[in-house]
Amino acid sequence: KIITDRADLPTRQVFHSGNIERDSMEIRDAADQENINQVVIEFANRDLDYQRDVRYLTTSSALASNDPLRPFNVTVQGIARESEAKRIASISMQRRQQTRHEVSFITGVEAIHVEAGDVAVVGAVVTDLEAGIGGRVIDGGSDHAIIDRPLNMASGYTYEMWLWHVDADTPEIRTVSSGAGDQITIRPTSAFDYAARPSDRFAIGISSEDLIKIRVMRVERQPDG
Repeated sequence: KIITDRADLPTRQVFHSGNIERDSMEIRDAADQENINQVVIEFANRDLDYQRDVRYLTTSSALASNDPLRPFNVTVQGIARESEAKRIASISMQRRQQTRHEVSFITGVEAIHVEAGDVAVVGAVVTDLEAGIGGRVIDGGSDHAIIDRPLNMASGYTYEMWLWHVDADTPEIRTVSSGAGDQITIRPTSAFDYAARPSDRFAIGISSEDLIKIRVMRVERQPDG
């Protein structure tokens, strides 16, 4: 199937925290690792009686520095005008220099409704730790943590706690039960894997879901079904 970049394609599905498996989402930088700075395009030039002709498009930064040329070769069929060849070279350069990101996640039967080339919306859960507090745990257990400073919890927000267990040398992230006003006893909505202990480090921030429009590149079934 040909995957196009048309901007008018409809949104086929919405994936969010309710149908994405927790902690399965990964967002990776998919920028061109070759860092192309020159496009070499070959075409049949009608001004040369349709003989093979070559044009070079080089970035201004590469021309102004001693940066080695890293060419990308393009051969086009059915193009006979130099202006068309230059336009294709320019588009190829822009595409190779785009900063793209790849998003992968595990979901359920909702994935049946999309295939390669479809447009979907994904809700990426992020936690703004700058809008919260951090410090040390005074005491606690697997179902609560008593922290060394009060957290003023506002209504209408979801809070997440990042907890680093010193003894186990491992972190955990949990959504915490909401309250109102200053709180020093923090209770996760699901128990910690390790009991909170004195001197464990924590950070608590407001959790939100940022919506990202994506183009589906592939859909794979999990080996375990």
